[in-house]
Amino acid sequence: MTPIKLTNRLKKIDQAKKDGYWLEALLTTYHLNLEMALNMLQIVCEEKIPENKKTKKLLDVFKSEISENQQMKAIINKRTFKHVQIWFDKSDTYFKSFIQHPVSSTKALVAEGEKVAGILNISINKLHSR
Repeated sequence: MTPIKLTNRLKKIDQAKKDGYWLEALLTTYHLNLEMALNMLQIVCEEKIPENKKTKKLLDVFKSEISENQQMKAIINKRTFKHVQIWFDKSDTYFKSFIQHPVSSTKALVAEGEKVAGILNISINKLHSR
C-alpha cells in the first residue's frame, strides 16, 4: 500500500464523516484496515496467505505469524494486535446486526477504526524501514 493510496483513503473517510455518511466511513475504514493487514502478510510471508481472504482466516494467519515469525513480532506485538482483532470482531458483529436493524454505534466504531488504522500504519512503516 503506497502512502498516496493511504492518504486518499483517509481523505475519503474524513469527507464521509463531514457529510454525515458514517456507514460509508466505517466501510472504508474496515476495508483500509483489512488491506493494510493483508499487505503486511504479503510482505512478511507470501506462502501462508489464505486463498479466500476472509477476515477471520486472515486474522488467524496474522496471529499465528506474530507468534512464530520474528520479523512480524518486531513489527507488531500480540497486545497491540489484540486491539486490531477486537475491532474487527466488533465490526463484524455490527455488520451482522445492521442487517436486522440499524445500530447507533457507528460513530464509535469509526473512531476506533481510525485508531486501528494508525496502529497498522505504524506497523507498515516499521516494516518498510527495515
